[in-house]
Amino acid sequence: MKNYFNRLFCINTYFCVHYAFSSQNGLYCLTETKEKRSIANICLLERDAYWQAERHYNNINIIDLPKLIKAEVAIIAPFPGRVFWNIKKLSTNQALVVYIVVPIEHIEAIADKCHFVYPRDFNSPSLSYASTKDLDINLHFGLASQPISACTIENINKKNIFSLAGFYLTKSTNETFKAQRLSLKQLILVGCASIMVFALISSAYLSFNLGYVEDKLASNRGAVEKALKIQRELKVKFESKKDFEQFSQENKNVLAIFSHVNFKNEKYRIDRVHLHPKGFKITGTSETSATNLLTILLNYPGISEAKFERAISKNRAGEDVFVIEVLFS
Repeated sequence: MKNYFNRLFCINTYFCVHYAFSSQNGLYCLTETKEKRSIANICLLERDAYWQAERHYNNINIIDLPKLIKAEVAIIAPFPGRVFWNIKKLSTNQALVVYIVVPIEHIEAIADKCHFVYPRDFNSPSLSYASTKDLDINLHFGLASQPISACTIENINKKNIFSLAGFYLTKSTNETFKAQRLSLKQLILVGCASIMVFALISSAYLSFNLGYVEDKLASNRGAVEKALKIQRELKVKFESKKDFEQFSQENKNVLAIFSHVNFKNEKYRIDRVHLHPKGFKITGTSETSATNLLTILLNYPGISEAKFERAISKNRAGEDVFVIEVLFS
């Protein structure tokens, strides 16, 4: 997406560096450039076609910078010509502005076919002065330049369109190029179109990410629910184990106590055993005497109470049928 926006605001996307101008050769077409439709043409100024100066502004309010530039444009030209400007460096309270002055006779030749000018070497370093009132003036005006290479044109085409701020040229009313006139309305339309494209791409990107996240959540929902189910089951088992351990600590092992009771030589049969936390209840028959069984239980150290729950009866074999309830101490 970063590369897309770099291309979106690239000079080559909207404009074309199709012409160049020098004092010796005048306005001429660059054979290195490819023919294409563009909103506006840019004229590349060779070093002998303009005069350059720099102005350093320190301890200023950035809001006042446009006013300072406007005032400087009105007085900086050392000869009749058109003044262009570009902000070279900018910080919270400092600015370095480059001013380009093109002779008026050159402007008349360029304005018929071009909408912007761009100095070929205006970014080259110059001498600087400590005082903001002094101009750093490049006095190479009038010297011949080296031939313009395809690499130079390509570097300019890759620059941001905002680097053309201050280099706009008032164009001729020639009908041939009237259709290419770049007005404020066109700039606003280009800006609005760029914002709309950015909004659409951003919305599509967010929608794609949102759909991807929802798909991931849906695919993982089953695993999450399974994990929660296992967690609940483990919690139930843990609580059951905890309750069982507490019950074991508070209640005695009834069967273990009952197994240690020695009924000696008594002949009996236990038909049913009912257990409860405090003891047990046994139902059975005795060939000798159910009373002897009750006596043995009463004499056992771990038993505090033993009694017949109902009266002893006889079955057809003549055996005692009993129900004895036992409580532990």
